[in-house]
Amino acid sequence: MESLVSASAGGFISPGPAGNIFRGKTSIYPTGCNLYSANPEFLPTKTSYAIGCDLADRLLESYVEEHGEYPKELALSWMSNDLVIAEGELIGQIMSLIGVEPVWSVDGKINDFKIIPIDKLKHPRIDLLIRPAGTVVSVFKDRIDFVDRMISKVATLDEPDDVNYIHAHTAESIASGVSKIEASSRIFGIGPGQSSGLYYAIMASAWEKDSDLAEIFLNNNGYAYGDGKNGVEMHGQFGYQLSKVSATFNKIVSDDKDLLLSGGFFSSQGGMAMAS
Repeated sequence: MESLVSASAGGFISPGPAGNIFRGKTSIYPTGCNLYSANPEFLPTKTSYAIGCDLADRLLESYVEEHGEYPKELALSWMSNDLVIAEGELIGQIMSLIGVEPVWSVDGKINDFKIIPIDKLKHPRIDLLIRPAGTVVSVFKDRIDFVDRMISKVATLDEPDDVNYIHAHTAESIASGVSKIEASSRIFGIGPGQSSGLYYAIMASAWEKDSDLAEIFLNNNGYAYGDGKNGVEMHGQFGYQLSKVSATFNKIVSDDKDLLLSGGFFSSQGGMAMAS
């Protein structure tokens, strides 16, 4: 209340981090600060990386228990609250799934990574299709580029197909005549200035069959992002990656939210599940 009164009078309000106390962010106290969300160069934090690795293990264990084998490709929905509230847990999960580890600088920044050798892997390098929300694309391009560099590097590793599904699928795309850059692209979202299309189609009941929604999702989300890419149209590669998806995953970062809260959930994870 003191900060509110001070701000109303034109006073200076000390800056402070935003976050969710349920994620252990005691640094948000004392409240009443001028909030800032996150510095992308510090994401994931060491704690969030550890949580991401645990999420990857649990996801794979659940899939293996149900299907008796590892998934060759997973489709992940990447929401901005993962970066603002959970400090990059999904990036940690991605790193664990593809078999790389972060390299932190002394001040806690993370802009590099190292490949986990085959003999140290706990599971095959799982291929991924990542669908970032529009806010991730517009605000956290640095982290998108970082994830893209990791996946592109893993795609070049000369490893057996049953160890490195990313390399296997990339080689298959290249053999079909696709360029190396396109074949290793795994981060796809809406085109610049567009929307996913599903939200408006569903709200207006402008569809009849499931295939109608799948077509809308394919047409509106086949734009690649990453290092050197900023919404490059790649509908063919997007469709190919969707055809390889074994399961979809969307991480909820807070206990006070659920799948019915926002149309962003069904238009992202739901769209991938419908089109795959």
